[in-house]
Amino acid sequence: MDTDTSLFPHESERLNSGTDAYEFLAEQLEFYSTTLIEILPILMVGGAYGKEWHEGLWAWSMQRLGSTAEDILGGMTVLLNLRKLPICLAIYATSLGAVHRGNWGALRAVTRDAKFKDNGIQKPMISQAHPWGPFESHGKLAELAMENLERRRRGETERFLKPKNNRRTPMSDYIAAELRPIFMNLFHADDKEFYAAFDRTEVWLGWLTEHASIEAKATANSYVHSAWPGAFTWRDMWHEPRLEQRIVAEAPDPDSNSAWPPVEAGLFGGSVLAAKEAGKAYLESMGKARDRMPWG
Repeated sequence: MDTDTSLFPHESERLNSGTDAYEFLAEQLEFYSTTLIEILPILMVGGAYGKEWHEGLWAWSMQRLGSTAEDILGGMTVLLNLRKLPICLAIYATSLGAVHRGNWGALRAVTRDAKFKDNGIQKPMISQAHPWGPFESHGKLAELAMENLERRRRGETERFLKPKNNRRTPMSDYIAAELRPIFMNLFHADDKEFYAAFDRTEVWLGWLTEHASIEAKATANSYVHSAWPGAFTWRDMWHEPRLEQRIVAEAPDPDSNSAWPPVEAGLFGGSVLAAKEAGKAYLESMGKARDRMPWG
């Protein structure tokens, strides 16, 4: 979808021109958003209501979309990283529908069955869900994306060109803002239902990413980023036990022989023990992330 380098270039002189660099980056973010606007509702519905025989289609769709960010030979890092935005949004959108409706086979299809090629190495597509990926080379780019999205929805035509740094999780905030109107329209939901579903989805994506990271570490030539702190870390800051603790606790004891739909659908490699091990590592990681997060 984003292989047209006239619209989505790998490099630009405008990035060397001060204020115009932010204008150019704002334009690129808007191009990606408008290009995806018709795709994301389809993926979200597919994740929510897709049947078992659709799972191959969802995996194939993720692979096709993810391939647009594979093996780019040259260009400016900030623009190459932005090419990860479509697949990141697509994984979030499909996973949001799947988690909301408990469609675990669809979640497995887009996070584990779908593969992404990184320097010639096949990795599970969950490795492309990290919301920092599209913005990792420019610390304020996620803030820029969020501010301009809010301005656009207020009907303001002037872009916000001086991004701030006042959000705890700007990447997650931006993705939530993109998906919120789609989710609310499709499921006739209110804000409370949306944010509950979004936060639960981020926990699931983080838990699955932790599992993928553990698996990759067992392979000498492979690496997958570990989990990231989503917006739930501050939205759920006053609850005990915390959201991620409550969700990880849903996995039964490995010795109980209890059926658990996510594992029966093939998540965590079909192993409750693997889910528990990944859950332990994930909770430790999120605890450290919360300790580092500014709460002022």
